[in-house]
Amino acid sequence: MLFITVVFSFLALKVFSTSIEEDVSLRGSLQKREDLIYSHNGKLGHFITETEFVSQIDLEAYPTGQVLIICGDVPPTGWITTGILTNYCASIWTISYIGRVIKRIDGYGVGTLVDVCGDTAPLGWVTTVIKTSYCGSIGTSYYIGRTIRRIDTYPIGTLIDICGDTAPTGWVTTAVKTSYCSSIGLSSFIGRTIQRIDNYPAGTTVDICGDAAPTGWVTTVIKSSYCASLGLTSYIGRTIKKTDGYPTGTTLDICGDNPPTGWITTVVKTSYCATVGLTSYFGRTILKIAD
Repeated sequence: MLFITVVFSFLALKVFSTSIEEDVSLRGSLQKREDLIYSHNGKLGHFITETEFVSQIDLEAYPTGQVLIICGDVPPTGWITTGILTNYCASIWTISYIGRVIKRIDGYGVGTLVDVCGDTAPLGWVTTVIKTSYCGSIGTSYYIGRTIRRIDTYPIGTLIDICGDTAPTGWVTTAVKTSYCSSIGLSSFIGRTIQRIDNYPAGTTVDICGDAAPTGWVTTVIKSSYCASLGLTSYIGRTIKKTDGYPTGTTLDICGDNPPTGWITTVVKTSYCATVGLTSYFGRTILKIAD
């Protein structure tokens, strides 16, 4: 079970929630805060100051889209921060705790967009927009707002524009934007177009920009001119081919790569296969000898 800390104030208490309000009954004495507990649906909590109450909430009971306010914790897996409270939710001695608005997102379908605050995109999601003004601040900390999209079940070949992220596993960059997708404070963010490639058959070729060939693929062509330039960085274009799934005995000509696991070099070409800027690349013929 997943549990998280929620802070309540005063003796007439309700769970913080936008769609579910649970009445909380207390018993005990403020003179002994450690003995002051409540019992609600089998969950127990206690006071951390005279007026602030900590409850253990069973997060598995809440539906996708549920919103809660938490205190001092970060969102657990399957939840994300959508807002930062402007004041500390609790202070004990010299420690102050940050309050967050969190939302459950693990049950959303592919393509769903969610605005978040201060968090980066979790596994299976990417950032599509980075906001140009901060979504929250407290003390000396400022938090960046993002729009994230769920992508983990998109079909192969899907193209998506992202901002500030790199291509996740199973995806490659096909284009790097020539202007920044967002700037905030002293930070500027790079925009990319990414494509899902993880389930393509052996022999499929894809043109990419700025990435190296991922595991299970090799570079067959390195482009003679950069595919993009931004700031002081220029990006190399490549054509990659999927090698996973080829039978033993297959031969391929590659450029700039070493042979992957299960393959050996049979020929090193006597002229470079490509030159970009001041760098030249060796060509090889490789042979598959094992799976």
